[in-house]
Amino acid sequence: MTRTQYLWAGRQTPSHCATDPYMCLAPYASSAETSGISLLGIPMDFYLYGEMSSLVSIGMAMGCIYALLLLVPLMYPLRLLSLYEYLELRFQSRSLRLLALLIGMLQTLGYMAIALLSPALALQAGVGLPVWLSVGVIGLIGTLYTAIGGIKSVVWTDAFQCFVTLGGMLTIIIRGFSVVRGGNAVFKIIQESGRTSYSKISLDPRVKLTWWGTTIGFSFY
Repeated sequence: MTRTQYLWAGRQTPSHCATDPYMCLAPYASSAETSGISLLGIPMDFYLYGEMSSLVSIGMAMGCIYALLLLVPLMYPLRLLSLYEYLELRFQSRSLRLLALLIGMLQTLGYMAIALLSPALALQAGVGLPVWLSVGVIGLIGTLYTAIGGIKSVVWTDAFQCFVTLGGMLTIIIRGFSVVRGGNAVFKIIQESGRTSYSKISLDPRVKLTWWGTTIGFSFY
């Protein structure tokens, strides 16, 4: 297996995706940006601080459009393996590439630590599994299938995760609506609790979530 095959699956979609590769890879792309942080953190943020967090989706949609129209046409023809390689070519500086790589590794390590802790806490609350054991098992399984199968195994696992995640969320939504007897009752409870305010247009950087931070800020995320 070559480096390109391991990291980029030979830059080819599977044979059964030839007719519509975008729809085939959509579950993977969706799961790549969804983790236990999103599934546990966003509902809790919504409960504590209201609906302002839902505006994050607008900013991320703007960022995706920007990447689709400008970044992908620029980067894909270069046939690079990473953005760090582009930085070295663009600025003729290997030091810049290594610095960006170091920052990216530190950010990824911090993110993965929280991403592993989130499902571990859920398993501890649900089935009483110790946090250290959950983190170890999840981390070991993820490392093994990624090391053995490369990006192909990641794509297939993320696609499966996407359907499991959607199924779980739909189950919770349906169950919640049935408990309170309808969607109207749900939205009434949300409105009465004061969680429907979208009025934070402040430029104060100390404010947790504002229109500018959730839309413009997250468009660069």
